[in-house]
Amino acid sequence: METERRAPAAATTIPATLKVGRISVQPPFAGTSLVLRIDELRYEVDPYNAFLASPSDLLGYQIALWLGGSGQFKAVRAPASPLTGDYVLEGFVTELYGDARSPQAPQAVLSLQIYLRRAGAAGGIVFERAYAERVAIDDAAPETLVRGYGVALSRILGALEHDLDALKPGRLARHGEPLRTRHTRHGSDCGSLPTAESTCAPYTAMRRRPASPGVT
Repeated sequence: METERRAPAAATTIPATLKVGRISVQPPFAGTSLVLRIDELRYEVDPYNAFLASPSDLLGYQIALWLGGSGQFKAVRAPASPLTGDYVLEGFVTELYGDARSPQAPQAVLSLQIYLRRAGAAGGIVFERAYAERVAIDDAAPETLVRGYGVALSRILGALEHDLDALKPGRLARHGEPLRTRHTRHGSDCGSLPTAESTCAPYTAMRRRPASPGVT
């Protein structure tokens, strides 16, 4: 899962450091296996094709890489770094799957909630927002799906970068905004945070899907 940032670096830099913290992933998407949604109630876990690392680790690294390239903060520290920061950015993934309900029009689906807070025990949230992205892909093959995730994440991080830029300089000190979903392109089935009763939340039966061996 790779991103591609093409925009120039920010014209102004926040004189503070940013630590990218944990990016949590909702089950059943937290494992390394790729997941396909095959109908309204069923998801399939691919027993053969998987990420090389957990989605949490992959997403955290890509977010740190993107924001580091943006030049918005004095320095950006990756989740694995022992160093802290003046601000901590954390996330929660609610959707990460290939939507194969329409075989003629598969999609890569990624929904990500972002929280930016001040570091320390008394640190308050200064920004929070939910992003949802669907990317049309040619087929539901593992390689195609993972590339679709990269496009989805690039669009989400582009929107996040724009939103963080709007906070500079003084608004970064303002406490949390209402959490709302930003549909950066086509949006998601979930217009708000999923609940246990939500049909878009993956609380339904899943089964294994036979597939050709391989690692993505």
